Amino acid sequence: MSPASTRLTLTQLRDWYEAAVIYDVSGGKLLKGTALKGANVIDVSSLPAGVYFIYVKGYEHECKASFVKQ
Repeated sequence: MSPASTRLTLTQLRDWYEAAVIYDVSGGKLLKGTALKGANVIDVSSLPAGVYFIYVKGYEHECKASFVKQ
């Protein structure tokens, strides 16, 4: 898992993505934003410390990952 404190950077997105969503461990949707090709920064400073899951949905691909908010 990747650690984050104030922002989460998404890199190496291979096509145009339409949305990035962050969920807590119970499955609650906390943040949603539009993601674009290239480096994308999501502000996670408002989240309390803990483990989270990010889901990035594209036109042809989907990506799921987890991270730790410090």
